[in-house]
Amino acid sequence: MINKYSKQETEVLKPLTHTKIDIKGKGTADLEAQIEILKKEVDTLKSVIDIKELEIDKEKKAKELFFKEIGSLRKVIREKNKLIDDLYKYP
Repeated sequence: MINKYSKQETEVLKPLTHTKIDIKGKGTADLEAQIEILKKEVDTLKSVIDIKELEIDKEKKAKELFFKEIGSLRKVIREKNKLIDDLYKYP
């Protein structure tokens, strides 16, 4: 499945694509290399959290719209039922 990212999601992901880890000439046990890797992981996790927050906001908006639509449909049903009742009571 191909995800199409919104502008906000793209802005969140941009720093991840521009940050490069330069550990050439450093061993895996080098403390500076480990710090750079951990910083990159922290940035990645922050971006994931931001994207999840955006997804939650989208879901909340969709849910609000859904319940608003349900409310308007219930109102229409009540009006139609009242009309039907009136037609039976007063032919």
